[in-house]
Amino acid sequence: MERLKIGFITTGMEKFDEILPAPDLKGDGDDGPPAYFAELEAFLGGYGDVVYAGYVGSYQSAKVASDLFRREMIDLLVLHEYTFTQGSTLTTLFEGLEDIPYVIWNTQEIEPMDHKTVNIGTIFANNSISTIPHAANILFQRQKDFEVFTGTHKKPELIKKFEDYFTVVRTAKYLRNLRIGSIGNQYPGMITCSVNEASLRDLIGPAIDHITMKDTVDAIKSISEAAIDAEVKLIKDTYPIVDLNEDEIRRSAKIYLGMKKLLDARDVDVLADICNLMILEEEIGLAPCYAMTKLANEGMHSACENDILAATAIAMANSIAGNAWFTEFYMMDMEKENIFCGHCGYAPTENANPKYPIKGVPCPTYPGSCGKGLGFEFVAKPGQGCLLVLVNAPWGYKMIVVEIDIQDIAPFATECPQVVLKFRNHGFEDGIERFAKSGASHHFVLVYGDVGKQFESLANLIGIDFELI
Repeated sequence: MERLKIGFITTGMEKFDEILPAPDLKGDGDDGPPAYFAELEAFLGGYGDVVYAGYVGSYQSAKVASDLFRREMIDLLVLHEYTFTQGSTLTTLFEGLEDIPYVIWNTQEIEPMDHKTVNIGTIFANNSISTIPHAANILFQRQKDFEVFTGTHKKPELIKKFEDYFTVVRTAKYLRNLRIGSIGNQYPGMITCSVNEASLRDLIGPAIDHITMKDTVDAIKSISEAAIDAEVKLIKDTYPIVDLNEDEIRRSAKIYLGMKKLLDARDVDVLADICNLMILEEEIGLAPCYAMTKLANEGMHSACENDILAATAIAMANSIAGNAWFTEFYMMDMEKENIFCGHCGYAPTENANPKYPIKGVPCPTYPGSCGKGLGFEFVAKPGQGCLLVLVNAPWGYKMIVVEIDIQDIAPFATECPQVVLKFRNHGFEDGIERFAKSGASHHFVLVYGDVGKQFESLANLIGIDFELI
């Protein structure tokens, strides 16, 4: 993803010492802005390219800064009010920057307070906190969402807030440039997965690149026998193979190499495809689960059954948490309150429980003209995570996050990757009922990590509804 372009500005009053006994930042004999301004700029530089507009303390200098930020097309603005800032300065600064997120950074140079050094002069030269409500109220009146972070750039809690927020902003930017490769069409009857391409592009950002079956077949046919031989050897050296003949393994390897070539050439970021059309295509003739698993391990995740909204959620999850697993509810154990999740023979093997083997098995789908193809059977590693669902809503789109605990349990003989989970915040019955009443669809993305708050922040940033279960 592209680096963020971070606008940064420090503000105050240029004529401060005409009315109060504190140093004038712009006055005669002044040594210049406090040294810690440069420290703040350097800290922000660790997360992107900083456009620093310097110290602003008047209507005139605010206009120059605002023009600079618009010209540089910044992705967000970090505002540090060094000391009290007049409203006319802030309103001028904010003009023309309505479509970007804001962070008000409440910090100061002197910390902690010391009875030997604190006097009225040092107070008025270190009173960021006095003007925070001023800037916040102006943004509030403009109905502008913003964040307020308090603390020094050396405080671990503050560093974590900035890291999480910059990840969210970077994800929102990523979504605006996201390209989803779509092979085939929506699975018949799954209207909950349908998408309006225009509204998706307008409200969230992704563009859809429709890839024909002919494009897919041509890419697969172009793979050399030598390349297939090498991939087959890698498969056999890596996985114990069960009940698959040599032709199925070779075709699975060939499909992976062809799809990789095709997707690299199309410059897409995530894939949505419908495997039954590929199974029925004579040149392919079997399920592409090996290809989708291998591509996912390389960072090119997929949503089955051409679920474009799930593909978008996958992109969100991978950007926020660095992992994603397309799946759905399969079965429940009402006595133990466990839910079994799975989806055919595809999932990223990096999330497999290392206590149990990853088996190469025939895909559990119906066979094509050339067999079933190579799929995988393994179980997810235990840990804390969530389910991420992106759905159509009457008013636009809605993001639903379900916090879960993934259980440490042996795999079942299902010929597919599997996840066994419990709801973290609700009992079994209540969790299922809340999930259904939220409007969630049957496809979702499993995500490892305590990242629910970041998804909520992302939903707020891009302007879609959010619900946490």
